[in-house]
Amino acid sequence: MQMNFTEHTYFLMIVIVSFIGFVFENLCTIFVKGCIENRNLFLPFLLGYGASVMGCYLLLGIPQPENMVWYFTAVFVLVSLGEILSGKFVEYFCGFSWWDYTAVPLHITRYTSVPTSIGFAVMITFFMRKCFLPLMRWTAAIPQLIAALAAKPLFVLLLADLVVSFQLMCQIQGPNDVWRVQLVRKKYKRLPS
Repeated sequence: MQMNFTEHTYFLMIVIVSFIGFVFENLCTIFVKGCIENRNLFLPFLLGYGASVMGCYLLLGIPQPENMVWYFTAVFVLVSLGEILSGKFVEYFCGFSWWDYTAVPLHITRYTSVPTSIGFAVMITFFMRKCFLPLMRWTAAIPQLIAALAAKPLFVLLLADLVVSFQLMCQIQGPNDVWRVQLVRKKYKRLPS
């Protein structure tokens, strides 16, 4: 079930979900490293999240009770392939491993594992079922002039941030660690950054 939205709504939604992805990843980082950080970009947005959620909407629509298992399975496969491809892309072009799931049980490659793909598939399926359309409707209610002035420039800014950050990671052959705020001091051995 897809509804008709303007292109400004789509671009704004990508920006909003990219920010939600940044917040989500930093919540995870608090539990793993006890800190929040820039997540290899300069701006507080992770374009992969916005693009992935919008891609799920355009490819799969909104999950319905009668197709939840199929939808979840499709998202599981898309997440697994997306993680493998993006991990291999960074490894090939930037010369380092961006993340490594080999310590996670049932890892498929260093870049994906069954538990992480299940986790992402559950979250995406839930988000698409319960949150996506209300957030799209809220975004669509933004006055057209404001949406038109904000949507594409914000999207281009996120895209430029991604390109510049990847160029830098390729040059230094490592992560683009710009800032980190330590929130919790862990008493056990810290994971390498």
